[in-house]
Amino acid sequence: MILNHNLHKVVMELKDEIIAQFVNDGCDLHSHEFLAGFPYMFLDSKSQDRRTRVLEAAYVPPYESAVEATIKAAFSDSHGLSTKGYLCAAVEDFLNYVIPRIAGLPDADESFDTAYTKFDNSMFGDACLVTVFAILSNVWDNGGVVILPPEYDLRYVSSGIQAKADSRWWRERFVPYAEISKSASPIGMGRRISDEGSYFVLSRSLLLPKDDHLIATTYRLRDETTKEFLLSVRILNGSAAFSDYRGFRTIGHLSTYHMNLMNFPDESLIGGVSRELTEHDGVRLRSLLPALSSQTFNAISTLDIKIEEALRRPRESMLDRKATETKVALDQLLDYFQVYETLLPIKGRPMFATRGAALVSGGILDRHFNGNRTFLERMYDIRNDALHGRVGTILTTNPHSFSPSDVDHFRHIVHTIATLYIMNGNLDRSAKRLATGKTVSLKTAYSGLPEDLKALRKARDLAIAW
Repeated sequence: MILNHNLHKVVMELKDEIIAQFVNDGCDLHSHEFLAGFPYMFLDSKSQDRRTRVLEAAYVPPYESAVEATIKAAFSDSHGLSTKGYLCAAVEDFLNYVIPRIAGLPDADESFDTAYTKFDNSMFGDACLVTVFAILSNVWDNGGVVILPPEYDLRYVSSGIQAKADSRWWRERFVPYAEISKSASPIGMGRRISDEGSYFVLSRSLLLPKDDHLIATTYRLRDETTKEFLLSVRILNGSAAFSDYRGFRTIGHLSTYHMNLMNFPDESLIGGVSRELTEHDGVRLRSLLPALSSQTFNAISTLDIKIEEALRRPRESMLDRKATETKVALDQLLDYFQVYETLLPIKGRPMFATRGAALVSGGILDRHFNGNRTFLERMYDIRNDALHGRVGTILTTNPHSFSPSDVDHFRHIVHTIATLYIMNGNLDRSAKRLATGKTVSLKTAYSGLPEDLKALRKARDLAIAW
């Protein structure tokens, strides 16, 4: 529902005027050159007539107070313009966002109204629609099989291979690609991505209260959403997923340079393990992401820090590669031990191994339980040797038959317990009961997969997003 029909009429007229001028100037509305040319200055000081029309439609009773509240919230990180100046800047930003997405397409009017309704509701309503996004690396969904919770979305944007972006499918992929490519500048020694042919983008959209903390909340949402997703993916499929570019869209921050696409050089994990997300990963993410977003990220910061440190350990060597691999594996083992002991702060070798094995086996005290218990006891002994200055013994004589493959098994155990911790909180009491053969009901991200997959394949929830 549109709240300010007068401004809707004015902005639609401006959109038509601008597109007509591009056509008169001989622009090919479907060419990559035209679409990548945005943003333009449509409401600058030389466009007084257009500015007057916008202000007469928006900055008048009964909309004046709503506009002032929106500008105060959405431009709290900006300085130098008046409320009227920022209002014109917001409308110009919207035009730079919407025109390359619709110009020359058969459904241009319908698409314009869809986008404008979001702009109108955010400008004059009680809340602002905010979409945070992150460019992902070392993780992929080439098959498009991952279906996330409704407020999340995964998609590729790309430069394309055909000469013209003359369909909705191509336009929705090329325009965001052009915006990212144009505005992605590395900070310091950061990774340059502006010449890459495609980007794999995670986004999350929410309606946020229109208050003095809107932009600060958006920055926090951007960072926490990215960290939560990366942690979930690292736990589920072991990929060295990372995001060194992320930004957001909302009123006044929709197009190209305004969407605050930032480079975080320290986040890069170049050379790490890259893996494809599966349909099963998608179902598990639908459980893990809401569980993570409902708690303070600091509560699971040790998981995030130590799992990332373990992913950063691998290194190349010219001499004695086997010894180097073993050293790296030992460092990773100690990283995962810190995670394990955060999840299950248990003292003593017997309880450490028994309760961990019981959680992984779901309380079924079978051969898998016994095998995991024996394995955890061995890892506990290796960990003690490492902490008490006997690293040389491990590296030279291998009295416990330690090898890098042991870390893969231990990581799988730790990641499995981590998902249970995220879904259920403190596991001490449950682990104790399971170890004694009692039945415990635990929420898990691994349950109900066949049924969930069948339901998800029938219909997808579409995110309301910028």
